[in-house]
Amino acid sequence: MREGDSKKSYAHIRPKFEAIEAAGEKMGFYDRARFLLENLRGAYSRAVRRSMRAETDRALCIAAIALQRHFIRHGNYPNQLEALVPEFLSSVPVDYMDGQPIKYRLNPDGSFTLYSVGEDGKDDGGDMSLPEGSKSRDLWRRKDYVWPAPATPEEVTEYRRQAGQN
Repeated sequence: MREGDSKKSYAHIRPKFEAIEAAGEKMGFYDRARFLLENLRGAYSRAVRRSMRAETDRALCIAAIALQRHFIRHGNYPNQLEALVPEFLSSVPVDYMDGQPIKYRLNPDGSFTLYSVGEDGKDDGGDMSLPEGSKSRDLWRRKDYVWPAPATPEEVTEYRRQAGQN
C-alpha cells in the first residue's frame, strides 16, 4: 500500500495484490500472520483500488476546475494541461491508475476530453465504451475513465427520441 502511494500508481502494485490473492494456502508463516483471515487478502486489494480511484477522481476534478478557470479568463481551453501551470495549477495532476499525468485532449470543436487510463492501465485515447461483453453502468468499468462532459444537443435529442419509444 505504501508503494502504491509513493509511486502514485495502481498499475505498479496491481500485480503484487493479484499474486497475494493467488498465493492462497502457499503463503509462508509471515504472510499468513499478516493476512489472518482468508478473505482479508481481497479486502486489502479492494481498499487500495478504491483509494486510487478516489485520488484519480480528485485529480480529474482539480484539472477540470482549472480548465474551466482558464476558459473563463482566456475564452478558450489550452492545447495541453501544462499550460495551466503555474497560473491555475501548481503541477499537472497525476492519474493514480498509471502514475502518469492525467490525460487531456483538446477536441476540434473547442471542447476537451479529460480522462484516466482506468484500472487496466491502458490508454485507449479517452474511449468510454464498455469492453466487449460488459453491460455495467459503472464508469470505472469502461475502457478509460472519462470526465463527464455536458451532453451535446444531438445526444439530448437522441435520448429523448429513445425515451419516447419506451
